[in-house]
Amino acid sequence: MKSFSAPIFALALAGTAPAMAAVVHDASSGLKSVEFLEGWRLPNGNRMAAARIRLEDGWKTYWRAPGGIGIPATFDWTGSENLSEVRFHWPTPTVYRDDGLVTIGYKHELVLPIELTAPDAGQPMIINTTVDFALCHDVCLPASARISAVLMPDAEVEKAAITAALDAAPFTADQAGITGVSCGIAPVSDGFAITARFTTRDTLSGTALTVFEYPHSDVWIDGTKTTHSGNEVTVTSMLYSYSETPLVLDRGRMRLTVLDQGRAIDIQGCPAL
Repeated sequence: MKSFSAPIFALALAGTAPAMAAVVHDASSGLKSVEFLEGWRLPNGNRMAAARIRLEDGWKTYWRAPGGIGIPATFDWTGSENLSEVRFHWPTPTVYRDDGLVTIGYKHELVLPIELTAPDAGQPMIINTTVDFALCHDVCLPASARISAVLMPDAEVEKAAITAALDAAPFTADQAGITGVSCGIAPVSDGFAITARFTTRDTLSGTALTVFEYPHSDVWIDGTKTTHSGNEVTVTSMLYSYSETPLVLDRGRMRLTVLDQGRAIDIQGCPAL
């Protein structure tokens, strides 16, 4: 069983130039480096940048829904200027099955594309963010990095690495030929029992895993199971609410991701049966 220990290193990335400053860390931690890739300005005026976490052999970090014991990377953008919205484009992760535990993440490196919206696209964007994440091998270690940068409107940096990560994004439901998506929702003590059904164009393997997500700070999702007969897939899950006010589920915000043999399918929304 893997366990979390106290942090053994600190990362400091600072500076006002577009390039990032040095990274300080314990060489035995499994972490090689953390970088901020400045990227480029998109036609709509947003900026496509990325965070890159490089790991020693055998170490991994986690996807946004990491499984039973993982911790996903989170960002605090307090102190940034000319920044109004942040959107993450997670590349397709790998499912790891170790000692009966299932976790979802990345080995070697994670390049996480980050789409940044500036209220004034013609002016520099000042980035100040703290990223908290975790590294796992025989033990799992929490880590934190401070990133500071000034992004000039017309700068173009590290496009190849970011583009490769964007190309590794999950297929959409339409691209993967997913049809007939529907969800049945039944109230239970402290939450809801959810049964999702859909049809796939390609038959899933016996190791296919479906992740159910619902964006709410007071929600815990557990016990998700995927079964299929031919191309008909059924996913069951328990959603528990710890909110002080009654939770009303918004079907449009439900999200299912099918992970199977190195590919992923992103299903957004789950209408009624």
